Amino acid sequence: MVKDKTEEKKEKDKMRHYSVEIITGRESETSNDGKVHITLYGEDGKSQQITLYATNPNSKTFEPGNVDYFTLDTDDIGDLYKIRIGREDNDNWNRWFLQEVKMKDETSNKEYMFSFNRWLARDMDDGDLCRELPVSCAGKTIPLLKVYQVQIYTGDHWGAATDANMYITILGTRGDGGKRLLHKCNNNRVKFRRGQVTNFFTILFL
Repeated sequence: MVKDKTEEKKEKDKMRHYSVEIITGRESETSNDGKVHITLYGEDGKSQQITLYATNPNSKTFEPGNVDYFTLDTDDIGDLYKIRIGREDNDNWNRWFLQEVKMKDETSNKEYMFSFNRWLARDMDDGDLCRELPVSCAGKTIPLLKVYQVQIYTGDHWGAATDANMYITILGTRGDGGKRLLHKCNNNRVKFRRGQVTNFFTILFL
């Protein structure tokens, strides 16, 4: 089906164009060409998960002290209220210290800032590689931070235990928390054993 110019213009008018600035702390470790993914949440919906990486083989992204720039095109999801950002889980990139994310909606000229200053590392902080950041913007109320305690009950049957990675997605009235790895429990040295209750904490802006 061939679209006429009027339909193409309407589709373009529904798009949002963002410039993104990601600041990595100097205490971070080298990324070794690791990739970062980001999801934008707005009052009218959310974007797809978008992968951020260096398109030029001679450039290095997310290195200690770096300020990296990207452009994102999404559907019109309204004013942003949070983003979810995470990184690859691989042996070549151990620790990433994300300092700040700045964004500008090139369509409306509205600017957003997401202050972070936390580790995304398996052996630092709470061990999570994915975080949510609320928007800091003039005239916007910061979304309420919610801490969820997650309890996993493993059955008391033979073969009930598992060493597999387990994930959870929490859904709320304003969106979801994404697919989150249940990595660091707070009551057992070994997770998901037979007859065991395993506790986790998940921090979200829903």
